[in-house]
Amino acid sequence: MYAPISLNNVAVDVIGRENAILPEARQLFTRALMAGSLKRLTAAVTRQSRRLLVLAEQAAPVGNRAYLGVRTVALDDIAGTLDKADAFDRQFHPRREDMVTRWAGVAGAVLRGETLPPVELILVGDTYYVVDGHHRISVARALGQAAIEAVVTEWKTA
Repeated sequence: MYAPISLNNVAVDVIGRENAILPEARQLFTRALMAGSLKRLTAAVTRQSRRLLVLAEQAAPVGNRAYLGVRTVALDDIAGTLDKADAFDRQFHPRREDMVTRWAGVAGAVLRGETLPPVELILVGDTYYVVDGHHRISVARALGQAAIEAVVTEWKTA
């Protein structure tokens, strides 16, 4: 697997292909980034946390895990992560401008009608935590989707 490098709104991967960022995807990213900034400002005034939950800080999983398969999951039920708590807020708004290339690449694929793989989630209680798919979830929310396809594993806690 290789990672794209951002050069002035053009994604150039290490094997030399160029994929221009769709203007619509860039605009969608900017709106999501700004919306998240405004919500974080409001949250700071009201002293509410907008930080994604981190699984290790919420519950200690025990040995019981059950594969639940591919499911349609409401985006509002996804509130946590295994990592990347600093990259997205609780509603999966991007938190940093340097995320534009990857985020807009995912958004561009969705806008072009490409089928993306399901995200990977862990279910603990009634909260879903992201293992893989943070950008896909963020883009789905920015596009106003209510749900997303996910491979789900349930973890039991003590």
